[in-house]
Amino acid sequence: MTQEIAIQVNYSFSKLSNEALKWLNKNYPNMDDYLEKRDNKALIHCIKELGGYTVGKNSAEFKIVEIPDDVEWVVQGNRVGEKIVEEHRTWK
Repeated sequence: MTQEIAIQVNYSFSKLSNEALKWLNKNYPNMDDYLEKRDNKALIHCIKELGGYTVGKNSAEFKIVEIPDDVEWVVQGNRVGEKIVEEHRTWK
């Protein structure tokens, strides 16, 4: 089994388009902050329905990545986009 996670392909914008927000509010009216959890079923559904740009010139481009169910993950990003990495422990 796998889990689906949304990541940003371009990191120049970190917001959903107005069209995506309207779609989410119509289909998932009681949800808030869709980008907080990247495995959010509403966000995944929106990306599948509207496409990666979730649509608009000044909005982030997303893609859905599938990873194994048993992986604990975090999203890491920089100026060129995001990636999913397996969560590990770090000490300093």
